Amino acid sequence: MAPRRVSPLSLSLTLRRYAAVWWLVRLFQRKRDNTWWQGMVARHGGKAWWA
Repeated sequence: MAPRRVSPLSLSLTLRRYAAVWWLVRLFQRKRDNTWWQGMVARHGGKAWWA
């Protein structure tokens, strides 16, 4: 049997899958951070601490 080589196509598909997962994780983190941030601002009367 010949040694199995990783084809560029499968490599790009794997990279694309990792990129999609990373993008989804970033999206959910940004959503969670935004809601946390809005909750903090609302708790302080709608003013940020530097405003």
